[in-house]
Amino acid sequence: YHKLLGIDFETGEDFHKGKEENFITEAGFSMLDSRFGIIDSQSLLMNAQKPIAEKVSRLTKIKQEMINEYGYAEEYVAQVLAYQVSRADYLVAHNCAFDKYYLIDLLKKYGYQVDKPW
Repeated sequence: YHKLLGIDFETGEDFHKGKEENFITEAGFSMLDSRFGIIDSQSLLMNAQKPIAEKVSRLTKIKQEMINEYGYAEEYVAQVLAYQVSRADYLVAHNCAFDKYYLIDLLKKYGYQVDKPW
């Protein structure tokens, strides 16, 4: 059997602005066990201490007020994701190049590594 971790990030700037200027607003994941189906799923708002672009807010439905009130600290989100990555056999994403970049960048910032195949 295998465990697959599906990952999806939402960001607060226009997608075309570039990765260096962008920041995570939401980290979502689902852990799928090939024997049992989805065994864990979570969506975490993340407060990057930067304002969300209005165009992006309209598209993602993530409002600045939501981030201000319910957004977790970046380090906490990194810890949760690092734990989930450690449990998985494989990582998957809808937009792999995009999500892979943000996952690796976030975890590396806090001393974690992503050593699972995509």
